[in-house]
Amino acid sequence: MHPDQLYDSYGNYIFGQMTEAPYLVFEFHEAQDHSLLVKTGDVAEKGTPLGKPRTYKPGKKPGPSTSTYFYRCLAVVNIYWGDIAPNCVGLARGLAKTYNATKRYNNGQYPEPEVIVLASKVMEYLVRLIALHLVDTKGNLLDSFRKEPGLLRISALHRHLAVSFDENGTVVPYVVSSVNEQEPEG
Repeated sequence: MHPDQLYDSYGNYIFGQMTEAPYLVFEFHEAQDHSLLVKTGDVAEKGTPLGKPRTYKPGKKPGPSTSTYFYRCLAVVNIYWGDIAPNCVGLARGLAKTYNATKRYNNGQYPEPEVIVLASKVMEYLVRLIALHLVDTKGNLLDSFRKEPGLLRISALHRHLAVSFDENGTVVPYVVSSVNEQEPEG
């Protein structure tokens, strides 16, 4: 066991507090070994890198990546997500990229607000769908979501935000491919 009892859960980590209002407390954990760039008591300027995030690519650190965890959840519920992404792999990668870019704000590049809103709503629905799966392992509660139109509210939000994820999880503009509007009678 590592001498620091939190290491097994957090890996290399930093707990910090902002020196200006609102004095938020934050965590930076799962940093690569020997990559922390600050020491206890240091005061770092805004935007200063604190260390390098641990990655889960083969050969760097054994274990699944954030996109793997998202993919596993998506695969379990097996829901039709419409045009948000072409498949579960693209959606998992897009959610992971958005989550990681938002979590690691000190890299200086937040995702666009539309992307954060869409990813957050997909994650929210995914948690709810996982809960349905846990209480009904036969899938009866999920059946209505497994075919088009699936999730009407999130589909409408997706069209409004006009962003999607491609098969690599990269954000792309969403363009409606066809519109089925009926002429008003009379």
